[in-house]
Amino acid sequence: MAIRGAKKLLALKKKRAREAEGRFLVEGVRLCEEALRSPAAEVEQVLFAREATESDRLRRLIERCRERGVLTQETDRRALQAFCEAVSPQGVVAVVRRRQWDRGRLPDPEGPAVILDRIRDPGNVGMILRTSEAAGVSAVYLTEGSVELHNPKAVRASMGAIFRVPAFERVGLTETLGLLRREGARILAADVRGGLSYRDFRPGGRVALLFGGEATGLEEGARRLVDEVVRVPMRGEVESLNVAVAAGILLFKIQENESPGL
Repeated sequence: MAIRGAKKLLALKKKRAREAEGRFLVEGVRLCEEALRSPAAEVEQVLFAREATESDRLRRLIERCRERGVLTQETDRRALQAFCEAVSPQGVVAVVRRRQWDRGRLPDPEGPAVILDRIRDPGNVGMILRTSEAAGVSAVYLTEGSVELHNPKAVRASMGAIFRVPAFERVGLTETLGLLRREGARILAADVRGGLSYRDFRPGGRVALLFGGEATGLEEGARRLVDEVVRVPMRGEVESLNVAVAAGILLFKIQENESPGL
């Protein structure tokens, strides 16, 4: 069964089209459910394979879409595969409009902030978004040179957090750190080359955490822009932690100090 507007929708698999159209593709039942549930996500249409409607969960999803006036298009699994990045797609793809967050109206402006400088692995970005939501982060900032926020792998790894965590792309590092500092945030950077152990760190007040690129870590110029450098002590011969793992450790350390009863 043919899909109306297939050529234009297929183009959304490319970064240029996603940025030009302000839309991106979301695969799988769970992520489509998350998009439909989130007030910050605008689901424009849903494509689904008729073979997949044997699933009660997918049928309920399609029913909710129709109740809300979301366009649904039925096709077969083979045709739907063209729109998917996953090796084993679940039979449903949603077209979602990108959210333009307003810096002046963040849901929790007093929460910690995360700045990702030249983070190029989309899986890491997605996992950091997911962890950021769990840790009560106010916003995530991706500098020039970081991977596109709506890369399909980043979207999947976020497990729905991409629809709820305010995120800003292609920001200038110096300008963003200056803005956060003027808002009262203490700027910290994670680095394996030295600094205060996270175990001895006592945040106090609002904090902004800066993470450097996976391959090169924190650049020397960036070190000069922060108030303090923190590290995660490691044993053995491991040179560094995955940036998403390090982000989780440090963000929950901050949460622990802010809310000791959790």
